[in-house]
Amino acid sequence: MSTNLINNFISMNTENLEKHSINPVNDDYIFLFDIDDTLYKRSEKMKMVEKQKFKEAYNHFKLQKPDVPEWEKFLDEKILYAESFRIHFNKTCLEVEKIRACDYKKFITEDKELKNYLKNFQYRSWCFTNGLRCRAEPILEGLNLSDVFEGVICMDDNFSSGSVRGKPQEEMYKFVEDLLKIKNKNKVFFFDDSLDNIETGRKMGWNCYLIDKEDNLLDKLKIIVSEIQSDMER
Repeated sequence: MSTNLINNFISMNTENLEKHSINPVNDDYIFLFDIDDTLYKRSEKMKMVEKQKFKEAYNHFKLQKPDVPEWEKFLDEKILYAESFRIHFNKTCLEVEKIRACDYKKFITEDKELKNYLKNFQYRSWCFTNGLRCRAEPILEGLNLSDVFEGVICMDDNFSSGSVRGKPQEEMYKFVEDLLKIKNKNKVFFFDDSLDNIETGRKMGWNCYLIDKEDNLLDKLKIIVSEIQSDMER
């Protein structure tokens, strides 16, 4: 099941629960996918370049506020880098992204087998990422997966609550449930490369699958779908 993504990037802000009218999942199956290192594997070069870009943003903002922790300590303070930028520089995710953005597409290649499988996927599917739209959109385009998901639930750039919202915060999983109007958590299947994110999903009662460096997402998907179909035939 797929639609045009152009109007279906929804940021993790509770105000958006009233703004968007999504076809309710109710008791249907729903598949939720992280993007980075789940739908594709980032190369070591891409990881290195992205870390360099974060450091460029750090150095840029440090010119105005030099009394911040040193770079390595700055990185280790929070699970979400964006939270450290907010705390020490009072900068939004978007302000940081504008400084650190790079040409993601040059690091990405399409997985045609995965594309074909998801294009013909019989279950509802969304992306659930800690990236902003300005990052998630070009990456999905580079993967040629822009037309296989109903939408993308992504990082919010509105800090009205005073904090950065994202996985693995439980309230963001609750946001997903409320947005999609999920009634049966046993029919939620969530894929992510972060153990912290997976553990929160399990705590919420979702079916969660850790995608390690050596794991093949498509292989796991085929096994899970086969098990679902077998259960339905009993």
